[in-house]
Amino acid sequence: MLPLIQEKRSERRECLRFYVPGMTLSYMVRGILGFSSGGKEEDLPVTELSKGGLRFFSDLKIREGRRIDLEVQIPDDGESLSITGIVKWILPAPSRSYRYQVGVQFLPYGEGRNRNPRKVLEKISVLESEYGEKD
Repeated sequence: MLPLIQEKRSERRECLRFYVPGMTLSYMVRGILGFSSGGKEEDLPVTELSKGGLRFFSDLKIREGRRIDLEVQIPDDGESLSITGIVKWILPAPSRSYRYQVGVQFLPYGEGRNRNPRKVLEKISVLESEYGEKD
């Protein structure tokens, strides 16, 4: 019998994840043809943010693979970020305040269709330097 070989799983995330106190979002889920599919909530807490995506709490179950338009409110800044992404996972929330926690991967940054504006990446970079873990 061959011995089992354990492979150390490497962390897939390349972006630093961080928390911004008081950050909230509103969202709208898009259907197959790009129109709103009715999934919409407002003023939800963002629990993690990175250049590649975010995690937030929700009361509505959103199917994995759905395209989602996010409006992220930055506290003490008065600014909001419009970001588009794909729902990558949904799990039960660890508390009773909300039913689900949702993981979203942002679409790539750049110019053109199906891209997030570079100014969004620049703003997230500023937030990362302010709220990310310091070594």
